[in-house]
Amino acid sequence: MKRSQFVALLLGAAVVAVGAALAWRAHLLQTPVSQPLPIAGIVPPSGHAPEAATLTVPPAQVEPAKPQQQIDEAAIPPEGPVARPAAALEPAPPQFDTVRVEPSGDAVVAGHGQPNDQVALLLNGKAIANIDADGAGNFVIVPTPLAPGNYELTLEAQRPGEPLRLSRQVVTVSVPAKGQKNLVVAVAEPGKPSAVLADTAAPPEAKPANATGVTPVPSVSFKTTEVDRDGFYATGAATPPGERVRIYLNGAPLTAVTAAKDGHWSLTVKKGLAPGRYVARADALDTGEKVIARAEVNFDVPVLAPVSTPSAAAAAPAAAQAPVQQAPVQEMASNAVTPPAAASVNDAIVPRVDTATVARGDSLWRISRKLLGHGMRYTSIYEANASQIRDPDLIYPGQVFVMPKTQ
Repeated sequence: MKRSQFVALLLGAAVVAVGAALAWRAHLLQTPVSQPLPIAGIVPPSGHAPEAATLTVPPAQVEPAKPQQQIDEAAIPPEGPVARPAAALEPAPPQFDTVRVEPSGDAVVAGHGQPNDQVALLLNGKAIANIDADGAGNFVIVPTPLAPGNYELTLEAQRPGEPLRLSRQVVTVSVPAKGQKNLVVAVAEPGKPSAVLADTAAPPEAKPANATGVTPVPSVSFKTTEVDRDGFYATGAATPPGERVRIYLNGAPLTAVTAAKDGHWSLTVKKGLAPGRYVARADALDTGEKVIARAEVNFDVPVLAPVSTPSAAAAAPAAAQAPVQQAPVQEMASNAVTPPAAASVNDAIVPRVDTATVARGDSLWRISRKLLGHGMRYTSIYEANASQIRDPDLIYPGQVFVMPKTQ
């Protein structure tokens, strides 16, 4: 055999062997997985075909979705120290200051609450009188005379948008029958001992009386008012003599006087009143500076025609120079009194009052900057006129504000 033939034989045998190996591998790959391959030394029992090995994969245990936990923002600690606002204080309830009741049933009730409160006087739980407190929270109520009988007086107050507030005090009043004098007035408050304000059955205390022997009920009133250009003059009366009277203009404190022996007092404002509507108020005070009586009067300062100069009068046509009628002087009584020449404890004279009339587009800031030199001082204008300014951001054209006194 030639050498080339021998090499060819070897190559052919190698090709056959490789083909056989590939055929056996292909057979193995086509064998099902459920048919286990025979393992040397293990023979299945006769008559039983080998069972298929099935791999059962249990379905994935999907955990049910938990509800999303709501985060309590209040429980999350803040980053760094945070100042928490103090709890809002509830407005104080209305309170009695003075309760005066006569055996005849005539009564005067004075008290205080929050500024601009709407106050009601309750008689055995039923409202018998209503009034608005002033900018300082003070009020005076003069109810209709009480009939003989026993009563409980309480107060309730409220401001727009706020809850109703009831007084803690309860005033018990026993009005005697006609011809009797056993009047009893007492006040009770939780946590405090009751106080008897009046008891005519007890030995009477020495009290000043007038010529008739009857102790007068405190009162104050306006008698006459006069307006002269930008000035104002008023006379009034108060009882008993020597009573102190505090006077306000458009809710702003103006001055104070003392009633003379005959009850007379007066007020003179020489100049400074801008055209517009005004309210003058007089409060009678007791020795503790509590309001025991009140009176008010409205008056208008008219717009006066400007005084023409001689040159302007000569230039104007004669037909156009119609006479200008002076605004009539406002009087409450025909017997007007000449203003006093000098001030006294009974006659107050205010040389000048600075006022401002609100125009369209004005604000307290703008008025303060114009008249007081700085816009930040608008709060002093608000405080001086709180009785007619419910919202510092809301003022109306035509309102007249009294400017606070500069230091």
